[in-house]
Amino acid sequence: MKKVSVIIPYYNGENYIATALESLKKQTYSNFEVILVNNNSSDNSEDICKKAAENDSRFKCVNESTQGIASALNTGIKNAAGEIIAFLDQDDIYLEDRISETVNLLENEKVDCIACRGYKVDETLKIFGETNEYNISRELIPFYLLQDNLVTSLSYFTIRKSMLEKYLPLPSKYSNMLDYFLMMNFIKNNEKTVFCNKLLVKRRYHNTNISLNIAAKAHQIIPLLIEYYQSYEVINRIVSKEGFQKVITKRYIDSVQSLRRQNRFNEMIDFMTEYVKSNYILKEFYLYFAGIAMLRINKEHVRDFIEDNKIQHPLYYFIKGLYCYEKKFFEESAKCFTKAYKKSGRRFLEALNSKALAEYFIDKKKSFKIIKKVINIDPFYNDSLLNLGFMKKNNEKLFKHSIMSPKTITYFLI
Repeated sequence: MKKVSVIIPYYNGENYIATALESLKKQTYSNFEVILVNNNSSDNSEDICKKAAENDSRFKCVNESTQGIASALNTGIKNAAGEIIAFLDQDDIYLEDRISETVNLLENEKVDCIACRGYKVDETLKIFGETNEYNISRELIPFYLLQDNLVTSLSYFTIRKSMLEKYLPLPSKYSNMLDYFLMMNFIKNNEKTVFCNKLLVKRRYHNTNISLNIAAKAHQIIPLLIEYYQSYEVINRIVSKEGFQKVITKRYIDSVQSLRRQNRFNEMIDFMTEYVKSNYILKEFYLYFAGIAMLRINKEHVRDFIEDNKIQHPLYYFIKGLYCYEKKFFEESAKCFTKAYKKSGRRFLEALNSKALAEYFIDKKKSFKIIKKVINIDPFYNDSLLNLGFMKKNNEKLFKHSIMSPKTITYFLI
């Protein structure tokens, strides 16, 4: 029975880490150790871990400086005595046969890495979903990784230490995407990896880890993908730069939308400005989302921004239309939304919806006609349905300008 080292870096996890440690004590596999790496916690986490180590010789505490999750993991691996490495996030829980199932598979299949699946649970451990099954053919995985991560947590990995050491030290620049970083490198370098569809982990989702991950991952996903694309000959040969540009822009939009939904507009602008310089981001999307953020932060900056980034594109005219609407230049606003709609081949319904709102202050009869046209084209367009109701009640303060839908984004990316 080979020894397994389970690495747990922790930072202010007093509300969850005791449950994680308890799940390890219940494992059916007996030959394991737990390396608990303190990443400068200021709460009661260290006391919880020290108590666990006092009561069970398999648990070992290691202190680490404030250098982040990657450094903490590197320290844990360095102190590991096992031939096999597994990881457990402080928020997560192993099912009783998590270690035994993955180690048996690792040995029987004679491979270097096993990736299992997990349940999605809330703060109270109530199950609300499962991670996706691994049903993608091996040949397509390199291309799938451009679109999305395949293994979404380090808690799902079981890896031979001899293979993992090739990728040490784990890079701090991808500290919040190390699961993605490892998966990309394992696939790129043809490491022997098996994907196990058994559900062996409970992955906890709560407000703290979700909000932190969104911001942190937004800044790491673009350079990680660019590095993967540039260094992987198979991808580089098959996916053109133009095709990759669309892939990167889509991931860029996903990150921006996540920040927008949390009203983190300053972070949106910083993120967008940083990565538009890569030449992999389509400029029109930068213009659109940066304009949206600026309208929320400081409307006075928008006019100069629009003029400095003038392009003949529907998204340019849409942002200019929003700016004119906010300044109550309703005739100019309506003209801009008209251009945005027509230049999109009459597919940009968000522009037509906004044109109806601008026209409301010029010609109410025409405004009703336009909003009804939008609803006739898409009877399920919720913002236009709401706007029609607001118009009937003369409640213009509640008018809703729509953010680009996934359908519209896809249209502009084709």
